[in-house]
Amino acid sequence: MRREKLRKQHSVTGCITVFIRTNPFNPQEPQYQPSASLKLDAATQGSRAIIATANRLLKEIYKAGYGYHKCGVQLSHIQPELFDFADNSLPTEPPINESYRPNQPALSEGYFSRGNRF
Repeated sequence: MRREKLRKQHSVTGCITVFIRTNPFNPQEPQYQPSASLKLDAATQGSRAIIATANRLLKEIYKAGYGYHKCGVQLSHIQPELFDFADNSLPTEPPINESYRPNQPALSEGYFSRGNRF
């Protein structure tokens, strides 16, 4: 997950963008290619904040009835974190089980590439 890369680089993200799109090479299907971005009030590397924001943005742009082909989440406005939490003196976010998948379609390219629809 990108959060791990942010942590390794001691960086935080200030903006999250979500996109979904139908297959542009299948003209017989209706086309829809929206995206949505949100500049965060406070830059973060926290999984919960990133995932919650990405889910909220996806709900804003999602429309039922389309055969989605691809989706993604882009983190931008990357900047160095101002404080080093490596000393563990401040509370940190517990690790997330990366294999956990809720009972909702995942935000992953693999889900759509198998021909699944919402």
